[in-house]
Amino acid sequence: MHTDDLCRRLWVGGYTAEMDGSAAGIGLIERGPRGELEYRGTAAITESPSFLGLAGGVIYATGESGQVVSAFRRDGSALTPLGQQPAAGPFPCALAVVSSDRGASHLVVASYGDGAIGVFPLDDAGSVLPLAQALRAEADEAHDAQHGPHEAQDGPHAHDVLQVDASTVLTTDLGTDCVYVHTLGSAPALTRVRDIRLAPGTGPRDLLLRPSGDVWVVGELSCQVVVLRPQNGEYSVVAQVQLPGAAAGDHASAIAVNSAGTHAYVGLRGSNRVATLRLNDSGALEPATFTSCGGDWPRHLVVVGEHLYVANQRSGTVSSFAVAADGALIAEGAIAVPSPTYLLAD
Repeated sequence: MHTDDLCRRLWVGGYTAEMDGSAAGIGLIERGPRGELEYRGTAAITESPSFLGLAGGVIYATGESGQVVSAFRRDGSALTPLGQQPAAGPFPCALAVVSSDRGASHLVVASYGDGAIGVFPLDDAGSVLPLAQALRAEADEAHDAQHGPHEAQDGPHAHDVLQVDASTVLTTDLGTDCVYVHTLGSAPALTRVRDIRLAPGTGPRDLLLRPSGDVWVVGELSCQVVVLRPQNGEYSVVAQVQLPGAAAGDHASAIAVNSAGTHAYVGLRGSNRVATLRLNDSGALEPATFTSCGGDWPRHLVVVGEHLYVANQRSGTVSSFAVAADGALIAEGAIAVPSPTYLLAD
């Protein structure tokens, strides 16, 4: 979530022709004082930059079709390439810059194709150095960690990366129904210390850290938000909240929270809805309502101040919603944007 005063642009990840998309690279949307949007075209030509991250004035992108990760120096509305590196596995789909308490920074990249988590050092300018480490899911006698029961779970499929504190990094694997816990150090940068087994068929996708320390996990296949709570150094599942409006065959996508921290929004691909959850008086997450996403295949969404923006991949649109004080979404229309898959507020 970003404040209205600070955000004047949205960088847009998208699919290019190699992924059957119409984008040419990273796009740019300018945001007006009332939250209105205007698409300004392609800021950097690159293959299928499906996920974006920003750290230290550098934008990082997963090149999902080309199995690469790229860096771009941001200068206002311009992007200057800083080079790229091969990813640890096929179809890199998410990334995060993580920093240890010793000051070292690394780019951690999740590859959907084989479940690999790649760790890349960053130089002083923010450029991505060659791959230093790769972690992959392994089966054990107690749990076949190679896949879950859903047809989309044909093997490990890493999907998100989240640093929760100075020494802990979580990653999701949609294929194995696991959230992996890593300690962050220097050599190696990540050490996988345990896994959190979710219910079979959950398909953990996106992660969101809450001020309380809870972590919300979007179950793409179960259409739930799973609440993880840190207790005595371990994470426990304390709630599984069904997404309102989810239809059979839906795939849940991204999650965002309103500025007041009282409501959460999750995209539902298939029924093309945005599910709304609320925190009740006891602080527990519960279903509230749902609304049309205003397009087709809501791949990503972001809250900026009192607006929610939704990237509708298949319709080639970004929808705008005003967020009311009670968390309700008020549709304000959509603009054409080629094959958007990610919205990065800046």
